[in-house]
Amino acid sequence: MVIVEFFGKVTLQDGTMERFMNQLVCHVFLLTLSMVNVIYLFFIGILGRGGLPFLQKLALGGALMQMGSCANSITRYNIEDEYNYTIANAGAFFGLAAGCFNNIALSVILFHNSDNRKFKWRVFSISLIVLSIVLLCMEMTTFEDTGFFYFRVLNMLSVPFTALCCWMTKRALEKGTLTLPESTSTEEATGVFKVLGLFFFISFFVNLTGYTILIYISGGLAFGAVNVATYYMELMEGLYEKPAATGENQPLV
Repeated sequence: MVIVEFFGKVTLQDGTMERFMNQLVCHVFLLTLSMVNVIYLFFIGILGRGGLPFLQKLALGGALMQMGSCANSITRYNIEDEYNYTIANAGAFFGLAAGCFNNIALSVILFHNSDNRKFKWRVFSISLIVLSIVLLCMEMTTFEDTGFFYFRVLNMLSVPFTALCCWMTKRALEKGTLTLPESTSTEEATGVFKVLGLFFFISFFVNLTGYTILIYISGGLAFGAVNVATYYMELMEGLYEKPAATGENQPLV
């Protein structure tokens, strides 16, 4: 007898042991990938290097919040109560918080070549937080009828948003509107962001297949992407609080 259908889909019938086991195991993958980034950022970044720069603190916050979300999800499936109101909405809270941390960290690239870019980034960040709170409230007040609909509407956009931000960073490095110190290879960083962007662009379409394990592994790898991206972003000239590089007002597209 098969205990876990690893390649089961998210459409597996509610309330069945097949669905419980598939979701539980796939959430363990997501939890593990998030934890890897927490361990690295804490032991290497904080203890080893003496502290994290601001964007990497956001990356750490995102990975920690995702661990909280996964813990709630694993609990729901482990007790065979997927739609437990308290545990489910606690998980949604942590999941939305994880998205806020990650997307705020990456969204700095959206405004890097604009006037008052730090102010615009703050407005975007506050707007995303407010939107997340509104969607969580809507979910909590309609949970019996809509389940996780409102959470998923925003959460499903994280992968294409990660792809967009990585691609825009690659373009900015190529155009010279972002620069790196001489000790860091611009060509190498450009290649890294190109690979990240392509990976998550492809992941978006892979996720449309509905295989739970692919969706959660892709989501888990997004935390590694944010970790890597913010490491390079903190070195760049022309971002949120650093002076703009050459090529001011050149479009990225």
